[in-house]
Amino acid sequence: MKRMISILLSLTLCLSVLSGALPARAVANMSWRIKDGEVTITAYVNPLFPEEVVLPQTIEGYPVTAIGNRAFDGCSSLTTISIPDSITSIGNDVFNGCTGLTSVSIPDSVTSIGSNAFWGCTGLTSISIPDSVTSIGSNAFW
Repeated sequence: MKRMISILLSLTLCLSVLSGALPARAVANMSWRIKDGEVTITAYVNPLFPEEVVLPQTIEGYPVTAIGNRAFDGCSSLTTISIPDSITSIGNDVFNGCTGLTSVSIPDSVTSIGSNAFWGCTGLTSISIPDSVTSIGSNAFW
C-alpha cells in the first residue's frame, strides 16, 4: 500500500511538472529519510525510469550522505548516475539489475560500497573507485 501511494504521488507530481503547475525538483522522484541530521536516499520512485539521475547534495537543508539498500533496484533503463561529494556510503543491492548502467564515477567522499551493490549491472564497463573506499562488500560487482 505504501509503495502504491508513493507511485501515485510520484505520477501526480510528474504530471504536475509536465503541465507546468510545479517547478521541477531534483528530489521529486526519490524517497528519503532524515536521521541524525543526514539524508539517506531510500528509493527511486519515478515510474518513467529515465536514463540519467543526478542525486542532490542536500535535501531540506540536510546533507545527502548515503544511498540506501536497494534504492535503484531494477532501474534497467538507468545509464548514468551522478553521485555528489556528500555521499559517504553506497548500500547493499543499490543498483541491482541496472543493466543499462555503463559507467560510474564514485566520489572521494565514499568510504564503503555494500554487498551486491552493482550486482547484475551487465552493461557496466567502467567504474572509478577512489582510495577513500576502505570497505567493499561481497559480490559488489557480481
